[in-house]
Amino acid sequence: MALLPPVPFEGDFLHPQTGVRYPYAGTCVVAIDSQGRESMHVRGSIRRGNRVAPLVVLGHVDRRSSFVGREQEAASDCVARQCAQFNDTPDFAPTQH
Repeated sequence: MALLPPVPFEGDFLHPQTGVRYPYAGTCVVAIDSQGRESMHVRGSIRRGNRVAPLVVLGHVDRRSSFVGREQEAASDCVARQCAQFNDTPDFAPTQH
């Protein structure tokens, strides 16, 4: 398995229901297996005030297109999916479904 160099990313997610803004930062790495299949591994953090939630997405796969050259965009999509689950509680917990 080959690992491409880590790509840093950062941004700001505005929760559409609560209006809360979540700054985030981290790195993502694209792994390519011996058959040419890609997966992306994202590690970082999401902030809200003085609280921090870890961001870990391992083995994210997109069968429609390559991650190479769009790592930051794909990592931001992972962040958006995680932030959309947050409710507005002080413990930074995901919304229960």
